Amino acid sequence: DRAIPSALDGLKPVQRRILYSFVHDNNINNLVKLQKATGSIMGNFHPHGDSSIDGAVASMVQPWKNNVPLLVGQGGWGSMGGYNPSASRYIEVELPNSSADLLFEDLKKEGVVPWEKNYNNELMEPKLLPVKIPVHLVNGTSGISYSMSTNIPPFNLNELTKAMLYLIDNKFWDNDTWKLDEHLDNLLAIIPGPDIPTRTNVIIHSNNGNKYAHITESNFSFGMRAKIECDYENQQITITNIPLNQFGSRIEEEIVNLAQEFTTEKQGRKEIVTPRPQEDILQLSTSHIVQSDYDARDKIYCSITLTFKKDADLNVEKGKLLNKTSINTVFNAQLMVINDHGSPEQMSLYKNLRVLLHFRKRCVLAAKTFDINKQKEIIHLQNGLMIVLNDKET
Repeated sequence: DRAIPSALDGLKPVQRRILYSFVHDNNINNLVKLQKATGSIMGNFHPHGDSSIDGAVASMVQPWKNNVPLLVGQGGWGSMGGYNPSASRYIEVELPNSSADLLFEDLKKEGVVPWEKNYNNELMEPKLLPVKIPVHLVNGTSGISYSMSTNIPPFNLNELTKAMLYLIDNKFWDNDTWKLDEHLDNLLAIIPGPDIPTRTNVIIHSNNGNKYAHITESNFSFGMRAKIECDYENQQITITNIPLNQFGSRIEEEIVNLAQEFTTEKQGRKEIVTPRPQEDILQLSTSHIVQSDYDARDKIYCSITLTFKKDADLNVEKGKLLNKTSINTVFNAQLMVINDHGSPEQMSLYKNLRVLLHFRKRCVLAAKTFDINKQKEIIHLQNGLMIVLNDKET
């Protein structure tokens, strides 16, 4: 289950251990060097190498990958342009109070979540976190495990919250009277589709005529298309809001190759060079591409500006970009998760929300039971003290 998230707290084991390590080390709302944090995580909970930990931390920091980043970074954590994070000795990371409130409330209360010993039996670590949000649905995730894989797109937190409130208000707990078909139109109005952190345009596919596929199916697809603006006076096209998991440098390389008169294809050790049809060549006026990777005010901003020849038809060139580059892609979703019985299962968005709500119900009930028992103990002690004092007075 290393590469597959749990449907209960939405986290993979490495993510759970990273987040809990900040609590264990008392580093909430406190910036620490990534190298120091990685050493603590690897030494205490996850002895599987620093590179996997560094990569998992970066994935939870970078805002172009997360609708709600769980960690906050300071320094060079990469960019939409395709730059990698700086070395771990140069950058810092923290778990903010806002994330701690979402992830760890009532964690230490007995019975809220199960615990287990760490890899060397010296420490205890939680098997689950009492999260308040479906992390894997809000931020999306992907992973490849033995004979299975997952590829979950991100959804809007406000929409997911409204959907869960709708389920609660309409008494979804009662399986005998609840009928999903009667509520699909309302759920579709609440969650019209995935919500990509890069603000790219989402194009919902027909999915065999099922307009509710992203709610009721564990496998579905949708399109992602960057925003394209044509400046006909200056013969320029500007590309922004690129699709999820795409980078400016990769798209820039595709554009440069598309402007070449020849294509190169590798066949074994040989490179086969063939002329590109004239109608497929991008009519750029210059090979220089203006790219703004990382706007300091907006960390998910990336733009690519192209200047074309005076006689080029921008609408035709726009079609070439959409057909031949990664600014227009398809996301094939596969919602594979670890279910509440510890087994991998393909679950629809609707079923994921149901499982999370049942888990939250158990967490809240366990926390309240713990509080009540503590109050009973206090009352019992106070009654005992009253008896002792009364005996002394008499």
